[in-house]
Amino acid sequence: MLNKIKLWLGLGFILSSLSSQPTRLTYAVEWGLRRVKEGFFKIEALTVHKAYDSRGKETIEAVVSLVNGIVGRAKVPAGASTGGNEAATVPVDVALKNAVAIGERLKKEGISVTAQNLIDDRMREYDGTSDLHNLGGNTIVGISLAIARAGALAKNLSLWKYLSQLAEIEPKLPLFYMNFLNGGKHSKANLEFQETIVIPDPRRKFTPDRWLQMGKDVFKKLGEILEEERTAGRVGYFDERAKFGDERGYAPIFSENIQFPEGITTRTEYTLYLLVKAIEKAGYKIGEDFALAWDVAANTLWERAAEKEKKKPEEYEGGYLFEGEIRSTEWMIDFYKKMVEKYKISSLEDPLSEWDWGPYGRNGWENLTKGIGDKVQLVLDDLTCTNLGLLTEAIKRGVGNAILIKTNQNGTLAGKPGTLAVIKLAKERGYRIVVSHRSGETEDDFIADLAVGVAADGLKTGGLGPQEPMNERLRKYLRVIEIWKEITRLP
Repeated sequence: MLNKIKLWLGLGFILSSLSSQPTRLTYAVEWGLRRVKEGFFKIEALTVHKAYDSRGKETIEAVVSLVNGIVGRAKVPAGASTGGNEAATVPVDVALKNAVAIGERLKKEGISVTAQNLIDDRMREYDGTSDLHNLGGNTIVGISLAIARAGALAKNLSLWKYLSQLAEIEPKLPLFYMNFLNGGKHSKANLEFQETIVIPDPRRKFTPDRWLQMGKDVFKKLGEILEEERTAGRVGYFDERAKFGDERGYAPIFSENIQFPEGITTRTEYTLYLLVKAIEKAGYKIGEDFALAWDVAANTLWERAAEKEKKKPEEYEGGYLFEGEIRSTEWMIDFYKKMVEKYKISSLEDPLSEWDWGPYGRNGWENLTKGIGDKVQLVLDDLTCTNLGLLTEAIKRGVGNAILIKTNQNGTLAGKPGTLAVIKLAKERGYRIVVSHRSGETEDDFIADLAVGVAADGLKTGGLGPQEPMNERLRKYLRVIEIWKEITRLP
């Protein structure tokens, strides 16, 4: 390859010195030089290494090396609470072997690393299944994201700008979705709902560095309030190590005989009461400076109720095990209506299960959307799994008004059914976009650039608890601040 480069460069220099006028020969040389330049962008090597996520579990890091020495890397996260239609995951040792085979085929085809759509579609063809279970969605998505990083470097562009061009979307900064209370499968807390989230109010024109500082202020006050609750015997923790959940939010265990303030009947509502108190003690106002949000992860509540009835989730007649009782879909919808009105909740993610809608002969999601879809953001996650076909079905049935985006649910960044295709369809049909981390995260901050590049409405990346052994949550917030400075040319 080096000999070819030298030959074309030398010939180009000679001809350009002989004539300043274009000729067939000089056109031929220019064509050859373009081909050489394209050759710079071809894959020289593709490797995958073993890595670890924030829970200490094995995952993979894909590394793509180009002929010109550029290297793109990406680590793959994993979720604890997963939808039934996510791209398949293969064991790490299998992923390592599969990646070698993928790399050999991509190198043999000689496709430029900047041909992201073509590469991602090729990898899906290599696998040959809709859920990528042959080669592994985790294998393929790691390579896909590493390819994108290498492509951005090849084009000499910041990653967010490269992704914006790839998606053909004008970039903008997303709001921070900060998860301050962890429950469900993400902690040892006795909180059914998986995440209680604080969002800076978009009507206030705060900058990202200000959002983060505001979040830190509230998080600190919440910690002080929970300590007061612990001293009073109303709150405890599983142990000091489990004081925080997987996503760096607090993980309190509320006393079984706790006396709630007047008008409050559930632990779940009590967490909102305490969070509003923390917001006010930090000097802010709910509904002005901050809005609240929940990721219910209702699949878990449905599955636990089905298990109690000794039924498979998809065959279960319906209901949610919530704070010791099986609640009907109607009860849950009514509860959400009350909470939205009382606490100015702006977003509900997965408030009902992936089995509680039309394809399973039920109409929970349809009724929920009709009932409060004009008052609150209803985010589809487990129902759609960043899947183009499932989003198409949700749109057809008029379900939800926003979608959560997780690249590892989908399996590729680009390509015909890839993550960017899902985002474009959602935007075309008026659905808002929230780009999300996973509970088992890495320090890779790709999703921060993705959120900016596709003009996501929100970036959900966790709480502000202790950032050891890695700062996998804080790193995403800091990356958005870096991008903001780059966009506004701040030092």
